[in-house]
Amino acid sequence: MTARRAATGAGSFWTAFGGGVFGANSVPHLVTAARRGRLLTPYGGQDSGPVANLAWGATNLAAAALLTARALRTGDARRAVLPLLLGAAAFGGWALLYEKVLSKRGA
Repeated sequence: MTARRAATGAGSFWTAFGGGVFGANSVPHLVTAARRGRLLTPYGGQDSGPVANLAWGATNLAAAALLTARALRTGDARRAVLPLLLGAAAFGGWALLYEKVLSKRGA
């Protein structure tokens, strides 16, 4: 295996991983927008309304689609599945940690 091919494989892994993170992050924001709730976003702060959540969820979904498409173009589709799932799981772990531990510190 050449150094360039090895680097492409590593880059493809992290690109797919990022796609999983962004895809997983889009879900709670799109659901919050659909139910007209409030959730933290970079667009509106701690008490972001439905429009900010829709925009942030759509931004994350677009980023996920672009990163996933790039990972699939540069590598084998079967090799992209695990990094996508790991990225989604990493985001899920972060969300759980934030909700159960970090968000309670200021309360």
